Amino acid sequence: MKSLKIFIYISCLLVAFTGCKVGRTTETSGYENESFITFTTNAEKPRTVQVIVDNDLRFDAEVKKVSVHNVKGKIFAIKSGRHLLEVKEGNKVVYKKEIFLSAQETKTIQIP
Repeated sequence: MKSLKIFIYISCLLVAFTGCKVGRTTETSGYENESFITFTTNAEKPRTVQVIVDNDLRFDAEVKKVSVHNVKGKIFAIKSGRHLLEVKEGNKVVYKKEIFLSAQETKTIQIP
């Protein structure tokens, strides 16, 4: 009988201390403050171009041909917002435009 009382007491304690959370818990999350750009072309062979964003950020990007087998080329992350995008091949500017990117937006730039 004594062991039954101890078992019931321990069971009640376990139920009491393993119940639901007390208080409110909230979690907020949103999109990261970044956007993405990718470069495509109609030319037959892929080539490498130099990309300049806002006369500050510079990187080399591979431009691939648009096809069914190549749905997306390499994607580059930049901060969302308004940017001046300049693309050079050698010393020649092949694309220069001001673009606006929303958070988590992927923009495909068509290079001639």
